[in-house]
Amino acid sequence: MISAIILAGGKGKRIGGNKPFKKFGDKYLIDYPISILKKLKIPYTIVTSKNLLFKYNNFLSFDLIDDFGPLAGILSGMRALNSEWYLVLPCDCPFLTEDFINYLIANIKFAEKRGCKCIVPRHRNGFIEPLFSLYRKDSKIYLNKIILEDKRKIIYLIRELNPLYVDAEKFKNVFININTPEELRDALKHLIKK
Repeated sequence: MISAIILAGGKGKRIGGNKPFKKFGDKYLIDYPISILKKLKIPYTIVTSKNLLFKYNNFLSFDLIDDFGPLAGILSGMRALNSEWYLVLPCDCPFLTEDFINYLIANIKFAEKRGCKCIVPRHRNGFIEPLFSLYRKDSKIYLNKIILEDKRKIIYLIRELNPLYVDAEKFKNVFININTPEELRDALKHLIKK
């Protein structure tokens, strides 16, 4: 019923390139979401750009459109897997937890009753986390349309899907974003405190 898409196709220029393989503690960044998905027995694919090949090649999908951003990555992942719902995750989420994923999954029945095609965490200030969200399989129709219209912001997709917003506040640490060497160092301090 659920499969996961790990987005690893960005260039990661601000962090010095090859973000999935930045060391974080005793693992690579990409190993953190993979280990959680394996524990939960959720099948997954890693969507990457065509010029990035690595040891996970039996789980790889490639971006259908180069340099289009996360929308193309999500569509590529959806085409590689057959599922009712797709969990979308970035490759740099070392604080991802089983509890967070189970929380999203627990909202599927409610979303389906309300005709919602995505489940998106939202903070009190209104900021949303679309790259830590669940998307129903029929959202592919809207995703194709938005990509054909050359709209690259994920908010265009969310608006089409009658989103079910869920509370992001109880899982704030899950969303720690790592885009620069400084953010990597700060996140590592947070890991050590745990």
